[in-house]
Amino acid sequence: MFDLNSYNRIICEGIKNELNLICVKSNITSHIPKYPFVSFTVTAIDYKSRTYSDDGKSRYKPVEVKYSFTVNSDNDNECFEICQKLHDWFDSAIYLKDNNMSITGISNINNRDNMLTIEYEYRKGFDCVLNVMNYLDGNVENIDKFEVERNNLHA
Repeated sequence: MFDLNSYNRIICEGIKNELNLICVKSNITSHIPKYPFVSFTVTAIDYKSRTYSDDGKSRYKPVEVKYSFTVNSDNDNECFEICQKLHDWFDSAIYLKDNNMSITGISNINNRDNMLTIEYEYRKGFDCVLNVMNYLDGNVENIDKFEVERNNLHA
């Protein structure tokens, strides 16, 4: 089983360390960070293979984790510029490769602005697809032999 929280933490730490931005899960109920900040949602987990590969030590199969990232700001131009930097950071994917993740897709930047009573919260964002490996925990036994029993119900 892959540890989604670990991948989320790795991504948020990379964004903080390399872009100096706070990254939090969207729709949090705790304190909202000071503008500008990045928020994300995991929108889907897609198992690309029906069977696991086996290297003799463990079994694994690729998984696509689909993320939606949004830059939140109180300034429209700043929001767009930061979103471009974030998009470029994901597009280069060097940090992610160093942490055993790769990107198979990244969308264009879209407007996601919100009207908050009498003022705007400027929001720009994009979606991306990250590849990770799902490893089975513990020892898994191989099925070396099986027998099929016939039932003669239609005889």
